[in-house]
Amino acid sequence: MNYRLTILLSAALLLGGCGTDDSPKNVAVEDSVEWKMLKMVSGREIIAELKQTAQETPKRDEAATIETPPEYEKPTKELAEDLAVKAIEGPAAIQAVEEVYGEGGIRDEGVLFIEIQTRGAKQSGVWIGLKEPDERVQQLLDLLQPKVDAAKSLRTNLYFPQPPHGKRAQ
Repeated sequence: MNYRLTILLSAALLLGGCGTDDSPKNVAVEDSVEWKMLKMVSGREIIAELKQTAQETPKRDEAATIETPPEYEKPTKELAEDLAVKAIEGPAAIQAVEEVYGEGGIRDEGVLFIEIQTRGAKQSGVWIGLKEPDERVQQLLDLLQPKVDAAKSLRTNLYFPQPPHGKRAQ
């Protein structure tokens, strides 16, 4: 009787352990993803970018028609673009980052911030900086590219910089 119980218990433990590993698949592939510098923007190495497929952006232009708040006496082109980036590219980037990294996950993985011209930036934009860029950068690009394709967003306002102390491709 003990012999059968031992065999059944061993078989149950053996089968129970099969296929339950929650570790990431293809770890070697994930670790081998390399993002090389494409260009410099505002003194930062850009490792990925979207393609501006739409020549004109009437949907974004319409969405960017934001009434200037009364505290600003004179609306400027820079102010209008700052407000548009905050209202259009900012929420799109946050939504994509939350979809890929989970709500609040970017805090552990990197940083997302908006620079605006009225606060001294050379151009307005959303920066998505990741400590260790991996295949999830491509997932972000895949989520954001359709917005650019549909003329709802400008690719020139979404940046993926190389982190200052992260992995660099040689």
